[in-house]
Amino acid sequence: MSVSLRLMKWLLRVMKVKESYDRPIAEIEATKKRRNRKMSFSLKPLSGQTVEETRICDREVLIVRDGEGKSEKALLYLYGGGFSSEISGMEKKASVEYGKRSGRDVWIPRYPNVMDDGITIRELYQMVLKTYQRMLDSYGVENIAVIGFSAGATLGLGMFEYNNTLSAPLPVPALLIASSPACIPHTEEELRKVQELADMDIMIPASFVHSIKETMCHGEDLPGWMYEITTGDLSNMPFTHIYYGSDEVLRASSDTLTAAFERAGSGYELHIGNGMFHCYPAIRFIPECREAFDEIVGYLRGQTMSTTHPMK
Repeated sequence: MSVSLRLMKWLLRVMKVKESYDRPIAEIEATKKRRNRKMSFSLKPLSGQTVEETRICDREVLIVRDGEGKSEKALLYLYGGGFSSEISGMEKKASVEYGKRSGRDVWIPRYPNVMDDGITIRELYQMVLKTYQRMLDSYGVENIAVIGFSAGATLGLGMFEYNNTLSAPLPVPALLIASSPACIPHTEEELRKVQELADMDIMIPASFVHSIKETMCHGEDLPGWMYEITTGDLSNMPFTHIYYGSDEVLRASSDTLTAAFERAGSGYELHIGNGMFHCYPAIRFIPECREAFDEIVGYLRGQTMSTTHPMK
């Protein structure tokens, strides 16, 4: 294990990230509201990049370009944060890095916040799918890829499940990267695995996995697939690379999710980062994380890279 990885794990424990989510949902949301008021949706581009803003569904969408002109290819970037946090500094850095290194324009929608009145996961699916539809107007479907982290990975999967319910579904891109999708446990086996992984996870407590449905639905009776994404229609999906850390509670749903892909006949590859934590491919300064980061860049560039991260 590299020194930087040891340091990162130590820092996460010292910051008590896990403990901050091991509370009632109302307390978590109150903390997020205070934090969100201090955060900005703007981001600093890398050298040579430009940033422009457009609006979709009356929401801001940032478009990061490498230079002044439009690229031939684009990346829809869906950030995490439990469907209720502003994009973090870590993900701002990851989004511009992925765009720069893959040669793609990056579209980052500021999707609705489920803490707002009347907003559920349904409105989030609608907004990100509208963003994707706008991208289809500017890029060929074969030139668009989607990447999501945590809640953003859930949105990446769910937006195409939502697309399957439409009378006139949109054409789907060739590639989806889903890092640590937040799947609500659907089976007793998943619930058992959550408990087995609980002590290993340094970021997310088992209690949050059980309570996240409340965050996504806020009391509204939604179709089950909208929050239990492994139960939805996963046919007609992009080829999906699924990343989980071996030491995170969300990995409890990995077998159920891949089984759903197989039943639907959709292509996927599962990557398990040995000894890794939640959303590790978003970080590049740690060697073990950089391996997955660079692997994803290879997929985005269209290179053939079949290296996986098996558990050892």
